[in-house]
Amino acid sequence: MDSVSSGSLPVSTGTEVDDLAEELGMLGEETFTVKQSHIKKNPVSGAKVPKEVTLKVGGMGLNIFDGGIPVENHLYFALQGWTYSQERNTFDITLKAGSKKIKFVTP
Repeated sequence: MDSVSSGSLPVSTGTEVDDLAEELGMLGEETFTVKQSHIKKNPVSGAKVPKEVTLKVGGMGLNIFDGGIPVENHLYFALQGWTYSQERNTFDITLKAGSKKIKFVTP
């Protein structure tokens, strides 16, 4: 696996399938363990959602899981934008609706 630096954020090239998907403008899926504070309860079960959740970045949007249970998703077209701060270890998304900002903490 080759590693290329783009600014201060590392970029990795993967298998031939990943490279072809990137060339065609298709995104793969990546998962990250993040800390959140905006989701208090699972909207389906009503169970308390922990601070540490899984953030899945996929081809259509961002999905947030508590274990294997989905608790929230945000389609890319509903996002106004996002920012990442390597200094503060934060990943923030801003939703178009109401300009609501959601903050995640991750190394």
